Amino acid sequence: MFMHKLILQQYKSGKSLSLPKYAVLRNHLNNNNVNDHYNPVGNSYYHDFNPNFTFNIKDERFLKFTPTLTLRDGLLTFGRFILRHQKLIPKMKVHFLIHPDLAAFVPVKLKNKFSTWQTSQQKKIEFHDANKIIIFAIAHESYLNSLDHVRLQLNNLKKIPDHIQIEVCLPMRKDVFDVTEIDSIFLHKAMILIQETFPGKSVTIIRPSDLISRADFRGQVLFDLAPDNYFVSDNFMHYLVAGRGGTVNLMPQTKPKDAFFTIPLSLYHKLHLAPLPDIESRFESLLIYSRVSKHINPLCDPVFQNIMRGIL
Repeated sequence: MFMHKLILQQYKSGKSLSLPKYAVLRNHLNNNNVNDHYNPVGNSYYHDFNPNFTFNIKDERFLKFTPTLTLRDGLLTFGRFILRHQKLIPKMKVHFLIHPDLAAFVPVKLKNKFSTWQTSQQKKIEFHDANKIIIFAIAHESYLNSLDHVRLQLNNLKKIPDHIQIEVCLPMRKDVFDVTEIDSIFLHKAMILIQETFPGKSVTIIRPSDLISRADFRGQVLFDLAPDNYFVSDNFMHYLVAGRGGTVNLMPQTKPKDAFFTIPLSLYHKLHLAPLPDIESRFESLLIYSRVSKHINPLCDPVFQNIMRGIL
């Protein structure tokens, strides 16, 4: 019940962003160069429960202005955050909201400090009813996992009618979690798979800025190729397209059955808060890793990456 009171306090306070005296600190911590290097569509936006990435939280003072914080992280950066700050989190007055896919890595003793968030859009359209499908992904291995996963995702689009327009938005960035220092040809191979999926069909290549400047996505589907929430769990492009009337393939149509709080993010999609799912914690695997690993940065350690992706 304390958790519910804290969330309600945040909602009623009207302090949805940050207090004025913290504004300079927030702007200093939100290093745009870091954001762009990590995620070209990681644009900041705000709702009543303060969405942000843990890599922007570099000072404890940042956590003092709000009772709740919505974490936009994927599995990898959340795993490092929980591993580094497991002893500090109980002392924080902040209640964290995370995507349900991250819940397995919350330690049992910290479950009272976490709830889950999930978005939904009630009025979704089927692929065959769309006038345009936008294939989207950040073109590197951390986001897409493997070409086999890309192929499996694209199989869902093979039978769409010929009259539907196809746009492709695959912003390319260096994979910041890769330590090989080898230039990836992942984008090139992904484009070959897309061409094989739509033989003889005209495909239009667009940039993220083209999407951001588009005012209306009604009748359009954003088809995100990501197979999981490993890289990011709250993608700004999902928020953008859903908020302007489009359908996002990875966004559920119904709210969680145990949702206890809902707020509208736009006319077309909502945010729901729910308790942590009753699942077995896998945090012990992170503790074992931390005891035996000598890697300076777990984010770039293949062993840690495999743990977070469920391979180990």
